[in-house]
This record gives sequence, structure tokens and C-alpha cells, in this order.
Amino acid sequence: RINVEPILRGNRIIFVTLTPLTDPCSSGGSSWIMEVSSDSGSRLKESPFDVNGDGIIDDLDIVSFGGDDSFVSGVRSKEGILSSPGILNTGSDNKELKLFNGSTNNMETITESVNESQRDRQSWRQLR
Repeated sequence: RINVEPILRGNRIIFVTLTPLTDPCSSGGSSWIMEVSSDSGSRLKESPFDVNGDGIIDDLDIVSFGGDDSFVSGVRSKEGILSSPGILNTGSDNKELKLFNGSTNNMETITESVNESQRDRQSWRQLR
């Protein structure tokens, strides 16, 4: 399930999923942070995530599954169920941070790649 409003940034849709625990008497669950193409819903042509945790988003973030190498479209939360992210521009040319509140009462930070068009002006203030 998608339990928070998806975010459209440039050519990407960012959303958080919710998977409840299997025991209906228990509270809690898990979330995945997903980032896919807004044109087709398919995976992106570059890695949206710093999968290996080295602080750099590059070809080392490719994963192998079933003999095929590809970029992932999502990462599982370490902090349970997540809220909608706050987005922090790092000033770096190719990455930004997504900040999530988790159901474990901890903050989760995900480093993600960014398309420069996502940083275009989103609003303006008119002066008289």
C-alpha cells in the first residue's frame, strides 16, 4: 500500500509503501522508499539510491539479481513505517537527502541521486 502522498520531482515519482505485520492484533510494519520514472513507472536509468552506503551514487550501487545487473527502484526502511520525506538539498551536483520519521521514533536519512531539473525554482514571491 501507499500510505503517503507521492512526490513528483522532475522525471521521478517518490513514494513510501506500507506493509503491515501479518498478525492483525499487532501494530507496526515496514516501509519501502521507492523512486521510479514518472513517464512509465519503470526503474530509472541511473541509481536513485546510495545502495552500498559509501556516500557516492555510482555504478557500484548496481545490484545483481537472477544474473542481471540493474539499479534498484526501492530500499527497505530500517525504521519501521515511514512518513512522507523532507527533502534536503546537499549543494552537491548529483545528490540530495530524504529525511523520514519512522514508527520506531527514529529518523531515517537516505542519500539519493538528483536530476538537476528537480532543483529548478518551485515558487516565487512577487514584489510590488
